[in-house]
Amino acid sequence: MGSDKAMIIVLLYIIIVIMAFVFGVTIKNTIFREANVIGTLRASGYTKGELLRHYMTAPMLVSLISAVTGNILGYTVFRTVCADMYYNSYSLPTYMTIWSMDAFVLTTVIPLLLMTVITWLLLVKALSLSPLKFIRRDLSGRKQTLSFPLPAILPFMTRFRLRVIFQNMGNYLVLFAGITFANVLLMFGMGLPEVLDNYDRELTGNIISNYQYMLTLPVDMNNGDHKLSSLLSMMQFANAVETENADAEKFNIHALQTTWEKYRTEEITIYGIEDNSRYLPLDVSGGKVYASSAFAEKYYLSPGDTVTLKEKYDPDEYSFTINGIYDYEAGMDLFMSRGTMNRIFDEDADSFAGYFSDTEITDIDNKYVGSVIDFEALTKISRQLRVSMGGMMGIVNGFAVIIFLVLMFLLSKIIIEKNANSISLTKILGYTNSEIAGLYVLSTSIIVVICLLVSLPLVYKVIVELLHYMLLLEMTGWLPLTLGKQVYYKMFALGSLSYAVIAVIEYRRISRIPMDEALKNVE
Repeated sequence: MGSDKAMIIVLLYIIIVIMAFVFGVTIKNTIFREANVIGTLRASGYTKGELLRHYMTAPMLVSLISAVTGNILGYTVFRTVCADMYYNSYSLPTYMTIWSMDAFVLTTVIPLLLMTVITWLLLVKALSLSPLKFIRRDLSGRKQTLSFPLPAILPFMTRFRLRVIFQNMGNYLVLFAGITFANVLLMFGMGLPEVLDNYDRELTGNIISNYQYMLTLPVDMNNGDHKLSSLLSMMQFANAVETENADAEKFNIHALQTTWEKYRTEEITIYGIEDNSRYLPLDVSGGKVYASSAFAEKYYLSPGDTVTLKEKYDPDEYSFTINGIYDYEAGMDLFMSRGTMNRIFDEDADSFAGYFSDTEITDIDNKYVGSVIDFEALTKISRQLRVSMGGMMGIVNGFAVIIFLVLMFLLSKIIIEKNANSISLTKILGYTNSEIAGLYVLSTSIIVVICLLVSLPLVYKVIVELLHYMLLLEMTGWLPLTLGKQVYYKMFALGSLSYAVIAVIEYRRISRIPMDEALKNVE
């Protein structure tokens, strides 16, 4: 995916972490469900090695089949998804699908290794318990602790729900981790379009001027062999680029590169502005230097920090001490007075390279205008990302919802299964399925709502750090990583609706638990 690979790599890392989490939870649940069988086999003389090989065979076969199937589909059916996305954005020649070893390692080798290592570690740890503990389903390895009393003033059903929550606190912590992982993936998909929209809105009221005219010097101005011709060309240029537009304000410009070895090299624009600029209200007297907020946010810069930049094609380096941060998100820039800049770069005292203006300048010869930067040019990055990645974000959102449903189903199912004995006993005592669901499903629903509310700010911090890291290592420029409240509302609503579907399934699961379950597992 070329330069967009960084974003997909971050997404893939998130998915790999979720896969590792699912593997761990699934294997632990399998061990708990098969505890009686494992205990009986161990008591019958089967060795730990035999049981280890037996319980590793099934998940490894399923993982291997899934890996092979995924590679076949990836290079046949689903390859057109990315191809169509780029053909909708660019005029490209016919492409040819090639084998990618990087993709094979990230999507196949790493998940298989994760499955193998996690399964092996959990099984080795579990099989270290005695056969009697397996038969009793006492797999915690810890002594049972007495539950603390609840206030008698609380209604009985409320105390019962609280007891369910406290007794399943470990399972609910796992549920919180699962919801957090799913929300990371969901916010990644839903957040990027919002980040791009916010970027466009900020630029609307944050541009330096409506137009930035970048001038281009005639080639013969630098003709050292014909000084007279060069001088005449310079005078002609100076006369041709003078304007009577009252909005026009001169500035100079120079491009340097960053010197941080651990980050991607990036071009930083140095602006030399007028001392009392009407477009940039900065006190640049006395050699003061200001960094744009985009530059400062991306590289964690603060007033007082020193930045070292270098020329692109020669070893000259320049160090600048930052006196302040200017709220400007459109570029990776440093601002100083034009006089200071011209002295630093050994240019004539009155040298300039362009004009700021809120209105069009029409009295300059077009052959001396190299480019014009306006709002459309500044928002080109966000528009390109929105077009090229828009289809991918829809896929990510759909995939995130599926992952969320799978995690909710898996974790809710585990909670019901681990409480099957208590649910069966409650049925023996005469409680109906609806009443039992009010105890167990409602308790889990309350925890899910709390987990959703608590995880959202945590997930936002995780996403900001992930995207920040991605921008530092793989991309130039900066996007302010801010999300509107509507993203949180959508995520909460989606999470709640998703769990509502799972709650219906769990109600049916409760209704199928027989009364004799409690009699089969008397401890």
